[in-house]
Amino acid sequence: TGYDAGLENPLLSGGGRVYYPLSDRRKIEQRGSTKVYDMFRDVEIQMNEIRETPEEHVMVFRPSMMEDFDGAFPQSTLCIHSQWRGYMKGDRWQEVESALDATNGRIVQAHTSGHASVSDIVKFAQAINTKTIIPVHTVAPEKFCEHFSNVVIATDGEPIHL
Repeated sequence: TGYDAGLENPLLSGGGRVYYPLSDRRKIEQRGSTKVYDMFRDVEIQMNEIRETPEEHVMVFRPSMMEDFDGAFPQSTLCIHSQWRGYMKGDRWQEVESALDATNGRIVQAHTSGHASVSDIVKFAQAINTKTIIPVHTVAPEKFCEHFSNVVIATDGEPIHL
């Protein structure tokens, strides 16, 4: 027997709804229901409801979900992108940008790391007495130079020689 974490549905108090993308629905149809799917079935929302009142909804979105929207977003859709900007150069994000343009929508870049505070990074780097620091997953790698003298700033597509 597996471990049962005893999870309760946090959304039953009216805190939100769950949308299952078409790709997830296909997996559920092929493999059968899961405990998590069953847990959130009572708070599931369908795409037609989202389309009827888009101004009332916020959702996690991936480019693979374009098919869920039949390639067209609701008017004035706002997409908040919180990953590395380089991901947006791919063909799938180009499709998203085109769909947003067609409906007067837009993308706002709001990178959220949340991995470590500045003081934690400084303490860690000092503790391991690193020879070189190469900042990654940050929108402000130059800030490391304020705390360390051994920083090498990487440029996408350029080799780093150590």
